[in-house]
Amino acid sequence: MRVLINANRKLIMKFKESDKVEFKKSTAELKQAMEDLCAFGNNGEGTIYFGITVKGKVVGQEVSDSTL
Repeated sequence: MRVLINANRKLIMKFKESDKVEFKKSTAELKQAMEDLCAFGNNGEGTIYFGITVKGKVVGQEVSDSTL
């Protein structure tokens, strides 16, 4: 993750996927996330973040009983 400050003094975080970091836009991608978790388990470690697009844009994730 890179942290930048733009001309308006707003904090911008730049995220990037790697062999140990995966992004999922929403929990609708839960099946793929579970497969990624298995792969991380085989390789030793990794983290999955929900609410971030593949390009690293933070879009957030609504969480309710139906999304868990």
